[in-house]
Amino acid sequence: MPTLIAFLVAVLFIFILCAYQLRISESVIATTFGKPKLVDQPGLHWRFPWPIQKITRYDNRKQLLKLNPGETVTNDNINLIVELFCTWNIEDPILFFNSVGNFFEAESILKSLITSERESVFRKHSMLDIVKLGKADETLSVIESELQTGISQKSRNNYGINIDFVGIAQINLHESNTTSIFNKMIREQEKLAAEIRSEGEKNAKIIRDNANNMKAQKLARAEAEAKRIRGEALIKAAEQYEKFNENLDFAIFLRKLDALEETMKTKTTIILDPETPPYDLLKYKYNRNK
Repeated sequence: MPTLIAFLVAVLFIFILCAYQLRISESVIATTFGKPKLVDQPGLHWRFPWPIQKITRYDNRKQLLKLNPGETVTNDNINLIVELFCTWNIEDPILFFNSVGNFFEAESILKSLITSERESVFRKHSMLDIVKLGKADETLSVIESELQTGISQKSRNNYGINIDFVGIAQINLHESNTTSIFNKMIREQEKLAAEIRSEGEKNAKIIRDNANNMKAQKLARAEAEAKRIRGEALIKAAEQYEKFNENLDFAIFLRKLDALEETMKTKTTIILDPETPPYDLLKYKYNRNK
């Protein structure tokens, strides 16, 4: 019985030394005599006992790294205290194993990369852009994207680390600089408002000048058209006068008819001398020769 127990203990000990379980969220670097090999299939795996083979486990899930607040400068020489964070994961376990080794070193490398990139990215943007009303979120998103793009290639090619996202946790100002910074921002906004007003007045003047020119052109065309119409009317009137001169009595008769028609449009009682034109047309003339 003691022999059986000893045998079972020995088998269990050998199993522990020569087998390991790989979770779905893990990858393993199995180093045999210093030569690494990637094992990334979940399940039970066998290995040679140490010192022949060494097993290094890595968690493939996304990791969160928070950086301590650090001071940086914008392109308008405003000192800011910026707190950043990033999410990352191991993309190439072999490269990560050879160049980094463990998560502690990985976080140290990432902090250095992000701090260096933070200086270059924030110097591309002004304080006014960062806090500008209605565009602050857009500018911060651009800065975050630039930070992520700036360090992703370095971390992936050199360390086998994928940077999933770089975010801004908060941005603060030094209390001693707050008043001067906001006064400077106010002056910049006033300058921008003056430029906008000047541009608006310039555009308004151009619009008014164009409108006046169009008005003058239309009036000139209208006057020319009126002169043309008056000239044609005078020509027609002259023609009519020539015809009237051929039969003056008939022309006078027609004009009287027109005047009579015009005055008889309304119901009006008029007491006049029967000889008053054009009502003399209504006068009955007795012919004695009948």
